[in-house]
Amino acid sequence: MLAIILHSACLMAQSTRSIGIYKTENDFINNKLSYAIDCGSKNGSIRLHNFFGSSKVDVELNNQEYSLQKSELFGYHDCDGSNYRFYGNQMYKIADSNGFYVYTRLEYEPGKSSYKVMKYYFSKDGNSPVESLTIQHLAKAFSANIKFCYAVKGFTSDSQLAEFDIFLQTYKIKYLYAQSLKG
Repeated sequence: MLAIILHSACLMAQSTRSIGIYKTENDFINNKLSYAIDCGSKNGSIRLHNFFGSSKVDVELNNQEYSLQKSELFGYHDCDGSNYRFYGNQMYKIADSNGFYVYTRLEYEPGKSSYKVMKYYFSKDGNSPVESLTIQHLAKAFSANIKFCYAVKGFTSDSQLAEFDIFLQTYKIKYLYAQSLKG
């Protein structure tokens, strides 16, 4: 009997997973998906056309087709529970959105067409440009927050900005940002 209950609970959890589009940053914040499609369903699909930086997202839902412009959308939610932001016809995985956004992308290493590395990006909010996570870009974007600028300039390399503190369960840069906002 317990096995039947657990199996039913797993099926219900799986059936409530959805993919969809966030039209706005507010939709992302409120977890409101447009064109939501159950991950186990065959009644729809979302095609992102990421390979060549296409400007469109194609949605098929309930036998209707929609062609959407990435520039008019905030982002995308996938069946793995990951969220992405569209910017410049590219998708950036949202790694953290507390205080400011940190994004990740697997990209080919220049000159090594078969080798991908994780690249880090950020934006002040969901309407700001996505920029490389560098000391210089952070200092410029947050120039009004003197405490944070001094903390950022304390890093000796850009790669240190992406370090994750397993004890705090946050990126070190996000911790320093939160500390800079305290009185």
